[in-house]
Amino acid sequence: MKILLENGFFHCDRMFSIKAIIFVCDSPARAFVSGVKYHSGKSSCSKCTTTGITAFKPSEIRRLVRPKGRVVFPYLAAPLRDDESFRQREDPDHHNYYSIVEELVSVDMVYDFPVDPMHLVHEGSVRKLIMTLMEDSDFKISPYSVRRVNKEMTALSKFTPRDFARRAREFSSQMKATEWAQAIGYTAPVVFRNRLSPERYANLLSLHVAIKILTSRRLCFIHNGYAKDLLKVFVQNASLLYGDAFVTFNIHNLIHLADDVMRFGPIYSFSAYAFENFLGIIKRLLRKSEKPLEQIVKRLFEVQMSFCPSSPAVRTAPTLKLAHKGGILLPGVSATTPQFRLLEFNHFYLNLEC
Repeated sequence: MKILLENGFFHCDRMFSIKAIIFVCDSPARAFVSGVKYHSGKSSCSKCTTTGITAFKPSEIRRLVRPKGRVVFPYLAAPLRDDESFRQREDPDHHNYYSIVEELVSVDMVYDFPVDPMHLVHEGSVRKLIMTLMEDSDFKISPYSVRRVNKEMTALSKFTPRDFARRAREFSSQMKATEWAQAIGYTAPVVFRNRLSPERYANLLSLHVAIKILTSRRLCFIHNGYAKDLLKVFVQNASLLYGDAFVTFNIHNLIHLADDVMRFGPIYSFSAYAFENFLGIIKRLLRKSEKPLEQIVKRLFEVQMSFCPSSPAVRTAPTLKLAHKGGILLPGVSATTPQFRLLEFNHFYLNLEC
């Protein structure tokens, strides 16, 4: 990588230079690659110099046994880190060891390690917030409201467009990241309406609006400052509504998400979704547990050798699919007229199934 950054590479008699590299990692991987404290450490925030404290949930304090506790980050006004302070070890408690990545002079050890929206926002913060409302013994909504929310989620599954990877379903800690993304972007503000107190619902909406802004290719730059303020308000109010124990590593790092969006674009442009999907493709190439690396290299080489490039088909007109004969016809229309349930365009679908 160092040679590529310094010298570039030749391809098809042309010289290409690499100007920037970013490292898309979840929290444990980012700590391992950059040689800093893991997310459970008190000086683990990679963006600011805040120091965590140990906090306990109310139910843990009431127990007769010793409470478990967790490291939280309720302070939001700490100075930001930069590449110079990182390399000079101005905060020694933040570092575990020297990382070989520091040999890449062009890499910024702070800004080129963005927070990952997939793990930090969707699987981290959104999951924590919703499961706190649904299952936490201290802050969950009433059992009747839980049943109503899950019933409404099940009803919404019939109307989930094909644009989403999965249909809406009852909230569960086993949901995938794409389902949590759909929840905070679309369904959660609907199903939790009139089920939460005004303060908690406003807190949910602040996260919803901020994520919607940072997902838009245009609004993420125009209203970036507003989204950043919304995320700070969300974290501050969440500490008041759910206690300091709620503001864990993932919740705290929401206040730094807007800065990474301003640098790299909307959240899906630097998330781990593409890499996680490709890991699934690689996993399916394996036939046995022995020598996995050799298997992957050979399978990828076989795919490369058998690939024949061709120009992609360009659809000039919408396509009708899913023929049927059970629809209601307008007066004067023959019963033999073809009927279809799906109208497929280049970038979206119109589906009559429900």
